[in-house]
Amino acid sequence: MESILFESKDIESNFDYNDYIDLLSINFNNNASRYEAITLIEKNIDMKEYETWRINRIFNNITKKGDNYSDSIELLYDLYCKGYYFLEKLGLKYGLVLCYPKEYNYNKNIAELSKKEQNNLSDKLYPEIITEVEFVKNLITNNKIILTGKLNKNNYYMYIDNMNEEERERVQFYENEKKENKFWNFLRKIIKIN
Repeated sequence: MESILFESKDIESNFDYNDYIDLLSINFNNNASRYEAITLIEKNIDMKEYETWRINRIFNNITKKGDNYSDSIELLYDLYCKGYYFLEKLGLKYGLVLCYPKEYNYNKNIAELSKKEQNNLSDKLYPEIITEVEFVKNLITNNKIILTGKLNKNNYYMYIDNMNEEERERVQFYENEKKENKFWNFLRKIIKIN
C-alpha cells in the first residue's frame, strides 16, 4: 500500500499537502490505523463521486462479463442488504440466486464452486440481468438515485431517492410479485379457474 502512495502523483495532487504527508506516515500494517486513513481519504476525496464510480464499475463488470462477474452479481445482494434498497430486484432476483444456488440444493455457497460452475450459473441470468442493470445505472446517471458515499449510524449506505412511482416499482422485487399474483387471481375469477 505504501508503495502505491509514494508512486501515485494523482493522490499527491488531489490531497491537501499536510493530509498527504499524514497519509504517508500511517502504518498500514496496524489495523487501528485504518480509521485514520479513511478519515484522511474522505476529507480529500469526493466520496459521492467515488461511490458512483464504484457502483458503475460493478455494473459494467456484470454487463461486459468481466473478471469475476459472478462475484459482482452476488455483490448486488450484499449491497441491497447494506442499505442500497434500489437494488432490491437486482439483489434478490439475481444476487441471492448465486449466494446459495438451488442447483446445489442451497447447501453450497457460490464461493465453494469452481469458476466454471460459477460462470454457468451466472450465465443463466443473461441477457435479462443486463436490462435491469442498465435501468438502475440510468437512474444513477440521471440523478434519480444519488449516491452520497456516506453511511448512516447503523453503517447502511445512504442515498437520495428521486425516482417516480413507476421507476420505484420497477426496482422492487416483491411488489412486482404481488402485482403478478393480483393479475392471476383476477384472471382466475374471470375464467373460473381454481
